[in-house]
Amino acid sequence: MKNKSRNKTMLILTICIITIMFIIFQYAQVRSYKQKISDQNDELLEHYGNQISTIINNYNIAAEIYYDETINNNENVIKLVAVANTANDSEKIILREDLFDLLEDTYQNANENNFRQFQFALKDCTSFLRFHKPENFGDNLANVRDTMRNTRDTHAFTHGFEEGRTYNGFRFVFPLFLNNEYVGLVEISVSPKAITEAIKESYGSSGLFIINKSVTDEKVIVDLINTNYLDSDISSKYYYDKEIYGQLFDAENQAENNFIININEKIKSSIENDLEVGEDFVIDTEIDNLPYSVSFFAIDNFKEEHVGYFIFYDRDYEIHRLKTLFLINIILASVLWITLISIRLIIYKSEIKLMNLSITDGLTGLLNRRGFFMSAKLLHENSQRLDGLWICFMDVDKLKTINDLYGHEEGDKAIIAVADIVKKTFRKSDVIGRIGGDEFAVCGFYTTKSDELFITRMDKNLESFNKTSSKPYTLSVSKGCLMKSEDMKDATLEEIIAEADKRMYASKANRRKNAL
Repeated sequence: MKNKSRNKTMLILTICIITIMFIIFQYAQVRSYKQKISDQNDELLEHYGNQISTIINNYNIAAEIYYDETINNNENVIKLVAVANTANDSEKIILREDLFDLLEDTYQNANENNFRQFQFALKDCTSFLRFHKPENFGDNLANVRDTMRNTRDTHAFTHGFEEGRTYNGFRFVFPLFLNNEYVGLVEISVSPKAITEAIKESYGSSGLFIINKSVTDEKVIVDLINTNYLDSDISSKYYYDKEIYGQLFDAENQAENNFIININEKIKSSIENDLEVGEDFVIDTEIDNLPYSVSFFAIDNFKEEHVGYFIFYDRDYEIHRLKTLFLINIILASVLWITLISIRLIIYKSEIKLMNLSITDGLTGLLNRRGFFMSAKLLHENSQRLDGLWICFMDVDKLKTINDLYGHEEGDKAIIAVADIVKKTFRKSDVIGRIGGDEFAVCGFYTTKSDELFITRMDKNLESFNKTSSKPYTLSVSKGCLMKSEDMKDATLEEIIAEADKRMYASKANRRKNAL
């Protein structure tokens, strides 16, 4: 019994160890997978960050060239702006027309190179000429345009993203001087569309630009909001830049880019918190079983306040590969775990089966001598704290005669019959065994009265068998039983069994004597 308990303990311990190793491995797999996904997404964001920075820097260089070669080195341009600071309205109309004529070709060239705006402002930040909207002038931009106000105050070059009265853009604002006196400024700006087009051309990634509604609603002329912006389907707090959205979903490109609408619908509920944070992030998703990475590259304005995002959509097979490998590893680990547990259970069952065979009598199914003594020893150990240990030895009478007269097969049947009667007589909690050819033993905890009760029941069961049996012989059993008494409290199990054995043989002798 101890071996069986030990085997069960080892089984549980082995399963626990295998399971803990499985959990540790799975945890490591999950961490590794998440880290690889994070690294992949970081690389993607770094890629877009580098590209956007490079593109904006290239436009910055181009803006400086326009400024240096066609504006700052053109004395007529500078004089027109200087005079406009003190001119009346009629004079300003003429000066404005002259300035437009001087730089119209330059503006057209810049416009063809994706620059959206040339805007001249006087030294107090009053708009003097918008080349993209020459009919709109005279509004003071000091409280609207931080880049212009900074150039006015510092007389230095200023650059950064900013929403304007008409358009948003990446602004490059240059101071204008005449005879070392600050006379105004010129802004050259490029739209977000120039960024998305450059990335599309170089890398094939479709892109959108969204801007926070609070920024746009505060600065843009009300009548122009619906002209230049569109409510986004990805967040109720952002507008799409309509110029970019319109190009992406025009008649020529709509079919190709419809997947973007499906992606936005799928991810919009999961990105609300990320959009609130205002930092770069990537969302991995699938549409029609195709893997996509959606990169949100955060844009801050000149004052380093978050205002919007570039969004780029990429078919990402690397993420798909990592996910597939992760799932394969998880499945293989699970199969291995199940296999190891199954093998251990098979081993345990085999051990139990072998153990049972080693302690079980093959003829009767009762415990054999080894099994009986192992189990009885446990009861004996418990008898040190529990009263009433009872042991009974039994011997089948005249078994040799049955074997001689009717054969050993019939003798075996007689043994089986006695075994069945013993099992029927005693309790399931009792230890019952066949400890020799014709010898049986029972061990359990009894009171004196129950001791007598079970002996009587044994005799009645034998009597009942003999009455109903068609066997040519009568079964009888000699018994030697004893209750562990106070004077035997220090006796070993072997000593108690030896005493029971003596009583059994004494009983058998008395039965023979009485028979004579």
